Amino acid sequence: KAVFVGTSLGGIVTMLTNLAAPSRVAAAVINDVGPELAPEGIARIAGYVGVKRSEARSLDEAAELVTWLGERALASGYPWTRATAARCRGQLLAETGDLDAAVAALEDALAVGRLLDNRFELGRTHLELGRAHRRARRRVQARASLEEARRAFDETGAALWAETARQELERI
Repeated sequence: KAVFVGTSLGGIVTMLTNLAAPSRVAAAVINDVGPELAPEGIARIAGYVGVKRSEARSLDEAAELVTWLGERALASGYPWTRATAARCRGQLLAETGDLDAAVAALEDALAVGRLLDNRFELGRTHLELGRAHRRARRRVQARASLEEARRAFDETGAALWAETARQELERI
């Protein structure tokens, strides 16, 4: 794994490297053109990699963003992008109360995510799947997913995420 630092085209190459081989990127520092980060430069770089914005202000806006991400994920062909889009879809469905559809989307995310060598991302998906199972009162499945999430976070040194998984386990 390496830490990438990229300015302008180097930033774009860093983001593309993370899409193509996320297991090789430990961290990234991305700068637009120089020491000043102009908002229009950030927007331009975000446009290169398909990032529209980082948060939604409503469930309707979140649904639009998840649909947008899903379309781009399918077009990209990258498993990491597809797995992330499926996880986002699952989180949105869980938030709207459609727990069966949420579980299906999260299981899709796991199936695609298993093609990658990224225990942390699999842990994130297991965490969301465990939450959806818990909310649907499927305790056995919830416990299995949350234990898997905790193990993944422990193995990758993600202590705060592991603690979140432990707290979710206590809620069962």
